Amino acid sequence: MTEQNPFAPPSELADASLAQPQTGNSVGLKMYVPNHVAVAAFIGSPIAGAWLLGANFEALGRPGARSKALALGFIATVAIFALAFALPEGTPNSIVPLAYTFALRELARWQQGKDIERVLASGGTKHSGWRVAGLGLLFMVITVSIAVGAYVAFAPDE
Repeated sequence: MTEQNPFAPPSELADASLAQPQTGNSVGLKMYVPNHVAVAAFIGSPIAGAWLLGANFEALGRPGARSKALALGFIATVAIFALAFALPEGTPNSIVPLAYTFALRELARWQQGKDIERVLASGGTKHSGWRVAGLGLLFMVITVSIAVGAYVAFAPDE
């Protein structure tokens, strides 16, 4: 007679939140790699990179982390626009985009790198670079439209 551990989780519920990548077969699962996150962020602002991070979290079965990534991406985008207006005249235009691009790439490596490698090694694939560029452009249009609209709405009359 074998004794069961009363503290062990039921086998069908163990690691349920990570079920997809843990099965060893990730065929059909598509992921955005850290360089995809960087490209989308560079083209479309931090919210675009956060969107890709969130999509990865969703694919990995972590929807709570997706919501957190999107919220932080939105906050970072607003902060970047505020910083852009506060920078002194003559500051190189490329400093801020390069800083958040590399920061988001490293964040993706840190938070999802091992999971992405595991998925790709077990049959998953990467999303297309064209898809990443298209999403970056879409987010660029959205953020610029919102920024121009906010400027027009709140700019002092001259």
